[in-house]
Amino acid sequence: MNSWDKELNKSYNLLMKSLGQPNNEFLKSAQKEWILYRDKEFELINIIYYTELQGTMYYPMAWNNKLEIVMKRALELKDYFELIKESK
Repeated sequence: MNSWDKELNKSYNLLMKSLGQPNNEFLKSAQKEWILYRDKEFELINIIYYTELQGTMYYPMAWNNKLEIVMKRALELKDYFELIKESK
């Protein structure tokens, strides 16, 4: 997941530079809300896979679900940046 975290941060920073003021404030706010969502979703995944389900086979499934959440956001931010870059 670490590589997707890095990709997410890279795309976020590129997008911040591309948007400029005041639009980057919207991105900053959206990202803060996404982080809250991510954290709550991770908690739910932990409850389901580590508490409600029995067996070690669920650990990689939980990790994969978390990975997909971060990967999806990283790709969204990258797509936003690419759209802006292509339009200029």
